[in-house]
Amino acid sequence: MVENQIPTFILKRILLIERSETEDSVEEYLGSMLLSFCEKHCSVLKLTQTPKCSEAFKHCHLLDLLYHLIVSEHEKPEKQTFESEEAPVVVTIPSLCELFSVGIRFKPSEGGIKDIHFDKMKGMFYLHVIKLDVNSEVIMRNIVAYEALTQPDSLVFTRYTELMRAIIDTVEDVKLLKKAQIIEKTSSLSVEETTDLFNGMSKSIGPTKTKKLDETIQKVNKYFHDKRKGNLYWIFTNYVYSSWKFFTLLSTFVLLAMTALEALCSVYDCRSHFRLK
Repeated sequence: MVENQIPTFILKRILLIERSETEDSVEEYLGSMLLSFCEKHCSVLKLTQTPKCSEAFKHCHLLDLLYHLIVSEHEKPEKQTFESEEAPVVVTIPSLCELFSVGIRFKPSEGGIKDIHFDKMKGMFYLHVIKLDVNSEVIMRNIVAYEALTQPDSLVFTRYTELMRAIIDTVEDVKLLKKAQIIEKTSSLSVEETTDLFNGMSKSIGPTKTKKLDETIQKVNKYFHDKRKGNLYWIFTNYVYSSWKFFTLLSTFVLLAMTALEALCSVYDCRSHFRLK
């Protein structure tokens, strides 16, 4: 938890007393320990970078290191002198199954969260690779909490979790991610547990400044709605318009039936037969 993080410099002082080594060697050893922990226990997201042990030591604490390994400096937006990024507070996007129904396919992105993008020419949605286990929910929630405290003007990771929460509705959505190898096969969580994990993530209570990710979401939404409109037009042209001979024959039959009924009623008093008693 954020409030339980032990500052790195305190760990360094403890190791200096215990190991009786030089300060440089202790920093190298401590940095190696921190990185090993992140790589072994915090594999919920593919790390965007692997710093040197001395660089890992420079972070305030373990959670700070983990956050910067997942969300690199390149993924944080530059500070702006004016309010802009008119994106809605809550991510609105169809589920994976709905996207799949209009021809959108999914593929792992090469890099980190910053590389999530949509290729409208191919209809390909590139998503960040994740590996889920029993620690994933705790790690993700704490990273979201830490980001809210330290990076309130960006919230890159928070926006990512909101995107995943929005596109995952049912176990079928999770199965699509596993089939596309966006959720690694080595993940220990079941499809039901994965669905519950993302559906349980909280929504933002304020706007985020994640221009690139929001633009990707808008592109996917536009592609989805355009395709769905196109499908309706295709259905009309292929099933309705192509069946004009059948509808012509049907209308002719109905017209002849009505003409025959009218002629019959002109001879017999139909009104007296159908009069309500």
